[in-house]
Amino acid sequence: MNQARTAKSSPWVKAPVANLVRYKSSGIYFARAKVGGKLIRRTLKTSVLSIARLRLRDLLIGEQQNVERQNTIAVGKMTFGDALNTYQRRKQTDGELKPSTKKYDQEIVKALQKSWPGLSSLDIKRITKADCLNWRSSFGAAYSATRINGAVSVLRRTFEIAIEAGVRHDSDMPVHQAPDEVPEK
Repeated sequence: MNQARTAKSSPWVKAPVANLVRYKSSGIYFARAKVGGKLIRRTLKTSVLSIARLRLRDLLIGEQQNVERQNTIAVGKMTFGDALNTYQRRKQTDGELKPSTKKYDQEIVKALQKSWPGLSSLDIKRITKADCLNWRSSFGAAYSATRINGAVSVLRRTFEIAIEAGVRHDSDMPVHQAPDEVPEK
């Protein structure tokens, strides 16, 4: 049985750095590490060891932060900012959206954050319908109906992410009026 293992040659070569391997045929370095109990293997997109070391450190820090964020969400603690970041990541990685749509969405998020100071740090399950309606009335005075509809849509999608994560349990969104119910000016 020992001979069978030695007869197979692995396409991976261990690097002189922990959690770093090199693919033989291409010479590209990969991170190979356990983070949060899961084995990950990610390309570092370089064949230079010194660059691979730097990228490995950054990748492991990012992966550890993702695990911590997921653990926080699993415990039931999610800020509006956490849910909004998830929403924005999904939008940015959606291949079916045009770049102009992604840009418009970013503008809506900026307007939302500007009009509701401290929103990102609020616990998402503590945001009430009254809070959202108060925000909507002040936001409506400063922005067009199209912008209002976009902002309400972002709020709804963000609350849906909290429901997916199990942090919010209501199906009635805090923003009561549907986006298409705001008349265009």
